[in-house]
Amino acid sequence: MADPTIPELAKNLADTQTALNIVWTMVAGFLVMFMQAGFALVETGLTRAKNAAHTMGMNFLVYAIGIIGFYFVGFGLQMGGVGAMGTFGNEALLSKEFVVTLFGKDFGLFGMTGFMLPLAKYTPAVAAMFLFQMVFMDTTATIPTGAAAERWKFTSFVAFSFVISTIIYPIYANWVWGGGWLSALGTNFGLGHGHVDFAGSSVVHMTGGVSALVLARMIGPRLGKYSPDGRINPIAPQSIPQVLLGTFILAFGRWPRVLQRIVVAMTLPLVLGLGYDGVWFGIFVTVMCTIGLISPPTGMTVFVIQAQHPDIPVARIYLGTLPFLVADFVLIGLLVMLPGMVSWLPSLLKI
Repeated sequence: MADPTIPELAKNLADTQTALNIVWTMVAGFLVMFMQAGFALVETGLTRAKNAAHTMGMNFLVYAIGIIGFYFVGFGLQMGGVGAMGTFGNEALLSKEFVVTLFGKDFGLFGMTGFMLPLAKYTPAVAAMFLFQMVFMDTTATIPTGAAAERWKFTSFVAFSFVISTIIYPIYANWVWGGGWLSALGTNFGLGHGHVDFAGSSVVHMTGGVSALVLARMIGPRLGKYSPDGRINPIAPQSIPQVLLGTFILAFGRWPRVLQRIVVAMTLPLVLGLGYDGVWFGIFVTVMCTIGLISPPTGMTVFVIQAQHPDIPVARIYLGTLPFLVADFVLIGLLVMLPGMVSWLPSLLKI
């Protein structure tokens, strides 16, 4: 048997790297999927016992409802024009984007292929991307279920889940992660890297949060939450252990971000022109990991010491932990964008 040639070795290495990337993406997707159990426990624990079945049912069925809409329509709108996926062997089956031309520049609005995952496009790379994006879609759709818990009809929940999984989330996710116009601001106008979303701070959490805010404003507070004179009446959670167990699960589901921090720490010294020096690498790794370690305790402290809030104090542990787990990635995202900002900010300010 002849020894393999250099091109053959290079191809085998590239195939192995692609396979590892797919496996890692699947593992991260499974963890995000497991976080759904955390959402279900937190939301059900914070509601009253009489509404536990309704709240838990929403968290369970949002997957079944959302994945149908995402499979038929949403995934194609979001990722149909993403182009070659570099981490997945440059798979380029999803390369048809609806674009408009303004100022001589192309601006992508939504994808035009990948609907219902036809067999011709159902490759391992596309399947892994579908799973990964689907679980983030579900996270977005789940956020409003907590904001509207105990006071919206099941039929309204079903209709909302279809709308957010087929239109709202996919369109905005296309603009940021699918090669759309926000991600192209950097290449079109020289604005650094364009819109960068490091871990879903805008695509997932802002989209779900804004939807939850609008929904909560429309339907109002729970009956009995406020007295006629405006005083807040605490509504005791039915199970604090459920809330804290759900918080543990949600925190555990975010552990792949530790590796993301290390990747950022490895690349920042290079892009900032500091060279690949062990000292700089150690400094950036320390900064990245410190951000992740101090965020939850900081959040818990802020909420626990705010004694004027009348709700159950232990519930504030959850209220303080999860928002800060999300917020720390905003800072990391800013660090990712820093090199691009350094390149265009002087010209913008005419320095």
